[in-house]
Amino acid sequence: MFKCDLCILEHGAEWLDSASAPKSEEELAVHLESEHHMPTARQGETMEECKRRFLKLYPEAQILETCKCPDCRVIRLNRDLMRAIVRPMTITSSILLWLIAILLVQLVAECVWGGPVLS
Repeated sequence: MFKCDLCILEHGAEWLDSASAPKSEEELAVHLESEHHMPTARQGETMEECKRRFLKLYPEAQILETCKCPDCRVIRLNRDLMRAIVRPMTITSSILLWLIAILLVQLVAECVWGGPVLS
């Protein structure tokens, strides 16, 4: 039996018993290319021939948003994580700036008029 470590990591060891688990070296090569966009050179094939064949079969592998290779998946996850972190920080910063502005107006009002403007 041939195993795909990426699928085992993602789906667990039970994936080995599933129908999609490769049964031969050729099936594993096809699986790596189709499911994970990882070019696999066939016997007698140069890396240049392998790349040409792969990109002809899977043109979507050239686009970050549609590529299924581990590197592109990590890049997308990192980008999405940064967006999820930065967006709330931006909102929080805006709220914080508004609160500081209100406090400054209160402080100036107390100094100038002798009492709070907002109560």
